[in-house]
Amino acid sequence: MINFEYQNPTRIIFGQGAVKKLSSEILKYGKKVLLVYGGSSLKESGTYDLITSQLSRNQIAWAELPGVTVPSLKTVYEGIRIAKENQVDMVIGIGGGCCIDVAKSVALGAAGDVDIWDVLDRKIPWTGCDVLPIGAVVTIAGSGSEMDGNSEIDNLETGVHGSIGSFVKTYPAFSILD
Repeated sequence: MINFEYQNPTRIIFGQGAVKKLSSEILKYGKKVLLVYGGSSLKESGTYDLITSQLSRNQIAWAELPGVTVPSLKTVYEGIRIAKENQVDMVIGIGGGCCIDVAKSVALGAAGDVDIWDVLDRKIPWTGCDVLPIGAVVTIAGSGSEMDGNSEIDNLETGVHGSIGSFVKTYPAFSILD
């Protein structure tokens, strides 16, 4: 395997052991993060311990939004609440497209006072919105969300689909593909 870094505007950090660079990337944006991740595979694989031990060593505080298996509006609202309550500097999506899309919408919703659904439903243009920095750690390939500004979120109560499309502010600042 050839290790490389690529930027599109997302800085891509690719290669074996790349996840060890997570803390140095986070520290460019602050010392408090929200980790958005899915089911038990992250912990079973040892990746969760690798990430959190590295955060601890580098004195980076973290809050968590675990159990993200569906990109739902309810989950995004919960993430926004946690991000604001913990005054995070950055949101990190860990997993596949679902977790990364939720992280993007949380980062947008937590940076201001707009109702994220109004943005996702396109009642409010996203171009004027602030966004917390976003990072991604890919654990499963598939969606490409680690390299785009899109976020696809479903309002499960109404059955309506919302999205942010190609918004440069919601591109992850970096994505780690280990």
